[in-house]
Amino acid sequence: MVTSKNNPLLNRAYRQRHPPGSVFKTITSIASMRKGVFDVNRMLDCPGYIQVGNIRYSLPQELGSYSYNAALSHSINTYFINLGLRTGRDALVQTAQDLGIGQPTGILLPGEAAGLMPTPEFVRVTHKRLMGPGDVANISIGQGDVLVTPLQMANWMAAIANGGTLFRPRLVSQLEDRSGKAVKKTDAYVLKHIALPQEIHYLQEAMIDAVETGTATAAKIPRIRSAAKTGTAQVGSKLQPRQVAWIGGYIPADRPEYAFAVMVEGGTDQSLHGGPDAGPIVKEIFSEIYGATRIADAKP
Repeated sequence: MVTSKNNPLLNRAYRQRHPPGSVFKTITSIASMRKGVFDVNRMLDCPGYIQVGNIRYSLPQELGSYSYNAALSHSINTYFINLGLRTGRDALVQTAQDLGIGQPTGILLPGEAAGLMPTPEFVRVTHKRLMGPGDVANISIGQGDVLVTPLQMANWMAAIANGGTLFRPRLVSQLEDRSGKAVKKTDAYVLKHIALPQEIHYLQEAMIDAVETGTATAAKIPRIRSAAKTGTAQVGSKLQPRQVAWIGGYIPADRPEYAFAVMVEGGTDQSLHGGPDAGPIVKEIFSEIYGATRIADAKP
């Protein structure tokens, strides 16, 4: 932001880190699959709150019984706090680290922020206590100490889309002279490959449903299906709270060409949400990329 008094001209794509909010539920999902506790048919009754130790999370809008697909596409916190607690601290931390949280992507630009994935050692040193169920509950829905950059989010979305490969982002594929001849190529560089669980298609299907009928409908482009997850994160102080709206995903859903992440930072006087505030930006970007003709010609 040019007008920012504290951070003018800060490139927020790779230098600004915030809690990812509910977009992290994609990682909670993968962690639960890897741990062997995932069950796509498991229903959870949500009474409007969830008790974790001596803390009650009040969630008055989450009433009823939810399946995994409905919980992901409609972003039900109760379901994912429960799923994260059943998955466990160590599996959540390891999966997040495997998907690049807490590590720079290696993009060849100065000052990249690494983000943060809290570990038991981090919590012990920083907060002078054990990393317990309350931390796990917060992490499971992308709050607490976990921090990511938009570039990291786009990178783990690409991994969900491509089968588990994390690449080092590059700005250009090659440099050309005036005649169009390549004078220097920048080859794709694989950071790591993680084996995604066979149940990953359930996450991918739920991300499609989030765009079709869930919290990400504002990102929907006619006749081109995409997969996405929205999120809203709380930042700032208790006296001056702010919200950050997120959406991450990939498009087209059946043959991905692009992975994306959009972050919208709000002021203290704004109430933001991932779907209505970040979703339309995705729609605008990809409507321009694909163009009216290609959208009209796409398969239903």
